[in-house]
Order: sequence, then C-alpha cells, then structure tokens
Amino acid sequence: MNDIKKPQRAPLTGSIFELLHSFASKTSKELKEKKSTTITKLSISQQSLLKNSIDLKPLSAKQLAELKPILLNVDPSFSLIVQIVLIAIEHKKHGVGTVIVEDCARLISILIFNMSADTQTSIYFSLTSGSQGKVDLERFAANLDAQYKSVIRLQNEDVDESNLTNTGEPISPATVKKQQQNISTLGILWCLSKGRVAPTDVIEFLCHQYSKDIVIEEETKTDIALFLNQILSKPESKKLFQLIKYFTDKVSGSERIRINEQKELVKQKKTINSLMQELNDNETQTENYEIELKQLKEKIAQLENSLDSQQKLGTADVVHLKDDHNKVKSKTLNLLEEDVMPLLQTSLHALNKDTPKTHVAIHHIDLVLENIEGTIKWLKK
Repeated sequence: MNDIKKPQRAPLTGSIFELLHSFASKTSKELKEKKSTTITKLSISQQSLLKNSIDLKPLSAKQLAELKPILLNVDPSFSLIVQIVLIAIEHKKHGVGTVIVEDCARLISILIFNMSADTQTSIYFSLTSGSQGKVDLERFAANLDAQYKSVIRLQNEDVDESNLTNTGEPISPATVKKQQQNISTLGILWCLSKGRVAPTDVIEFLCHQYSKDIVIEEETKTDIALFLNQILSKPESKKLFQLIKYFTDKVSGSERIRINEQKELVKQKKTINSLMQELNDNETQTENYEIELKQLKEKIAQLENSLDSQQKLGTADVVHLKDDHNKVKSKTLNLLEEDVMPLLQTSLHALNKDTPKTHVAIHHIDLVLENIEGTIKWLKK
C-alpha cells in the first residue's frame, strides 16, 4: 500500500506581510466574536511557514502602515512579534532572520514610538547609533525604558485611537507592563541579531535583571528541587540545564581565576618585598656614596687651595727669576761692552804694533780677568 504523502506547503516568499495580515485579520475576527483580549499564538503550520521562508524582502511603508491598526488590536502587548523574532533568530542559519528582525523593530517603532512608516531605521538603531562596537545592555535598556515611559505619559495625557484595543478601551496596566517587557526583549534580540552584543552578555543581563530582587530561602530551595525534577521530561529542560551548566562553569572559572590571582598576588608581594629590600640596600649604599663624595669634595677643595697657593708662589718665583735674569743679562752685557771689549781691543792694538807693547796688553788682559772674576763671584751669590 502506497503511503499517501501530504502536499508540501510552499515556502514563504516576498515578505512577512501576508503572514502577519492573515493572522491579525483572523485573530481580530475571533476576538470580536468572543469579546476577548486573549492573544492567539502562531499555529504550528504558521511557525513552519516562517521557519522555511526564503529570500524575504523588507516590509514596505504602505504594508507597515496597513499592519499598524490591526496589530494593535490583536497583539497590544507584542507577544506575537516577540514569538516571530525568536523563531527568526533561532533559524538564522537557514536564511531566516535579519529581514524579519528589522521588520519587527520598525513595526514597534511605528506602533509605539510614532516613527514614520517611511523611515528605514528603528528606535533600537537610534539608541545604539552613537555607540561604537558592543552595546552596553544596561544603558541601552535604561534608555529604551525612559523612551517608552515618555511615550506612555504622553498617551495618558492625550488618549487617542492608537492607544485603544479592539473593544475601544485603553490598554490595561497589565498589558502596558507586558508591552514594556516585550519592547525591551525585542531590543535585546535586535542587538543580538546585529552582533552588537555577545550571547553571554544577554544571558548575564537577563539573569541579573530578573533575579536581582529574588531571595532564596530554605523552602524555596525545596521548590527549586521539585521544579527541576518536574521539568526533566519537557523539551525545554535541556536549555534550562545548559543555563545551569553555564553558570556552574562560570563560578568554577571564577574560582580558578580567584585562586590564580591569589597566587599571583602572593608572588607579587614577594617581588615587592624583594624590591623593597633592594631599595633599602641601594639607599644605604647611596648614603655611603654621598659620604664618600662629600669627603672627596673636601679633599678636592683642599687640593685646589694648595694648588692655588703653589700657583701664587710659582708666580712670585717667576717674577723673581725674571728680575734676576734681567740683572744677570744687564750685568753681563755691561761687563762685555764696557770692561772686556775695550780692554781686549786695546790689548790687540798694542800687540799689532811694529814693536808690540806686550806690557800694555798684559796689563789690560789682567784687568779683563779681574773684571770677569768679579762677575763670576757675583753670579755665584
């Protein structure tokens, strides 16, 4: 017997307009008939159609404007939009994701933040356009929350159709609270899909955000233990225990880091102590050098004084020597010019005569010798 094959549904192409429009129109009709504000989730077939979408194009300004009133009626808290974005990001590897996330971000911006359908950006882009690289989720969430509260405050002052459900009544405080949470969730998912935050940043931000006011008591621990046992058979249990494993590993890693940092601190303290001891030794040695330097300076000063004295004495001696030299030179010159030369010339003249007068020459030579001997005695003094 041949198996009867179910006809395969054609993949979603074009944009998500037809999916949103058909869902919103059908749900709007059901809500009017039941007079209920309960939001119907996407059916399994609709989810499958969304997961298998191919080459989606962004919603046009006309499509965005057409979706605005009907989505406010059937999904005032934006739970449906969150569900669509979660599916889109989960199946991003299969080509689904970027266009859908951006479309939903623009829808939120039009529905709540009164941005024009013609704009190609969203409130999330506006809040992150001034930052470079990764987004600080705490600051981003705080700014988004402030923008939302400002819009709600203005709506409360001037209630119009944009803030009414299908029954014609303003949305309830509970819906406002859920709406605010979903807008924040969509913002975080938008940042994640754009790569502006790391998955670990999202995990830690959400866990901190929704657990900071929780106090775990003994009876609470029992409830947690029962909950973990009850969820074991459910499909989402794996992700829950993956989350638990993530934080367990993080705690273990933090403990290892703490131990390593403690070891490094001890090592650094030893190094500091060693450097302090070396510094003290250097300071002592420096003091000794300073004492030696002072002593050397004093000795240099003494030597300079001694040298100065010797230089002064040497200068005086030079002056005296110069005077003595001049005296010797003058006396010797006078001796030669006045006493020696004339007598020698006279002696030479006497000896050159036809009849040499030796007695005259001898007398003059004796006088020369006497003068020379007198000068020699003067020089020896």
